[in-house]
Amino acid sequence: MLRYEGARHTVLDWERWHGQIYDGKGQFPAVDGVEGPFDFQAGPSFPTFSDMIAACRQDAGLALVRSSLVADDLAAGRLVKCFDEIIPSDLQYHLVTSPAQRRSPGVIAFRKWIIQQMTG
Repeated sequence: MLRYEGARHTVLDWERWHGQIYDGKGQFPAVDGVEGPFDFQAGPSFPTFSDMIAACRQDAGLALVRSSLVADDLAAGRLVKCFDEIIPSDLQYHLVTSPAQRRSPGVIAFRKWIIQQMTG
C-alpha cells in the first residue's frame, strides 16, 4: 500500500477503506496463509502525490486515490482500478461565505465556475 507524506490522512483512508470493505474486522482475509492485523503504515511512503503515482505506474504497489485525480492515467491505461467497488469519501468540501456576500457578483461567479469545474 503506497502512501505519500504530504497527506496526513493517507493511513486513515486505508483504514477507512479496509473497514468498509471488510466490515471493520481489522483483518484482511487469508492471503498465502498469512492472517492477522494489518499494519497500514507498512507500505512505502513518498514525498509527493506525484511520486506516489509514478511508483504506482511502475508496479511498486497500490494507491488509494480519487479517480478524478488519475483520470488521464486510467484513460491511457497507465493505471487500472484494482477493485470494482467505489467507496464514497466521507470527507467533504463546502463553499461558505457571509450572508451579506452570498449574492455578490464575485461569489456568484466563483460558485458557478467551481461547479462547472467539478461537473465538467
